[in-house]
Order: sequence, then structure tokens, then C-alpha cells
Amino acid sequence: MQFRARGRWYALVLVAIPLAAGIGYALVSGVDPEAGSSVGFLFVFLLSSYLMFLLGGPLQEEPGRRGVALPLLQHRHHPLTAAIILGLIHCFWHAPLFATAEWDTARAGFGDDIAYLMFSLALSVVISWVFNGSRGSLLLAILAHNGLNWAILSAGGLTAAAATTWPAALGTSVLALIAIALTRGRLAYDPADPADPAGMVGPAGGRADAQLPSDRAASS
Repeated sequence: MQFRARGRWYALVLVAIPLAAGIGYALVSGVDPEAGSSVGFLFVFLLSSYLMFLLGGPLQEEPGRRGVALPLLQHRHHPLTAAIILGLIHCFWHAPLFATAEWDTARAGFGDDIAYLMFSLALSVVISWVFNGSRGSLLLAILAHNGLNWAILSAGGLTAAAATTWPAALGTSVLALIAIALTRGRLAYDPADPADPAGMVGPAGGRADAQLPSDRAASS
């Protein structure tokens, strides 16, 4: 697993991404931790919940999604199209959980379904940008995914606004639009050196840049 990446990518996954996903909850409801909670308690709560979420979906899902599926999709499609396809897969993969009582994602009505779809697409765009920009770091993809989950559930709990996904969907969508604007939709994908930790896309001669149009040149 690749650890080496520019500091800006670590800043993005550890600070900017959780902030984008969680700040909307504070703006909507204000921070309202349990009465009598100390700073030490909040620190332990936030740290332990971050580690707990890390062992869930992000660690289990990202090796397959970003490590294998994204390089293959980007080999055949425009990077933004690949990210959207993967976002739709992410959304419908979780669809059966909407019928369970145990899942902690808000689903009070059709509006929450739309919010979750928007969030899934934005999440995929942002994580694909991180993955490509860090030259295929699965670690950063996992941390980006975890930062989003952790921010939603922690901020939602601390603000008593966990009953809706809209703040996270809107905040993450803004970050996704920034990624699209900064990279002209290419999400830092470099066809001459595609991020491909699993070696699923062939090197020179059969690699993606042999069949990609010129508008997919490298950008970060």
C-alpha cells in the first residue's frame, strides 16, 4: 500500500474532506454535545469513532473500488464518467440496507434517498480525485472514505442533526465541483501514467493512453 504522497493530499483527506461533509450539520443545528461532556471525552469519542469507522466500509470496500474497478473503468471511459459509474455502483450496492432497521443512514423519505444518491456520486468523484492525484494511493482513498463517514456520523450526533443526509450531500457536492473545476473534469487522471496499484491496466502499447482522446491529458 502506497504511503508516499504530497502533503496536500493528506491535508485534503484528513481535514478538508471531513470538514466539507460535517460543517453543514453545525451550520444547521449548532454543536450540542451531551451536557457535562469534557474536551477530553470529546477527543476520545472522536478518535475512537474514527478508528472504528476505519475498520468498517472504507477498509473493506476501497481496495476493490479504487484499487481495481476505477483503473479498469478509467481505461475505457472518461475519468469523470468512470467516477459517476462507480458512484452509482456504490449507491445501489447499499440499497438493500435501506430496508433494515440497523443501518445508521437517514432514510425517512424519498428526499433522503435523493440525498444519499447525491452523496454517493459526490463521494466517488472526490475519492477518485484523491486516488488519481496521489498516483494510486489506496491508503489515501481509504482515509478519504473514512473521513466522510466519520464526519457525517460524528457531526450528526454532536449536533443532533443525524436524521438527514442533506448537509453532507451538499457539502461533499461542493468539494466534488471544486475537484471537477480544478482538473477540468479529469480528476487528476494521467493517461501516460495511470494510477493502477493492482496492475489491471497494461503498460505501454496496451495502456489507456493509446485509445484516449487528447482532452484526457494529465492534470492535477
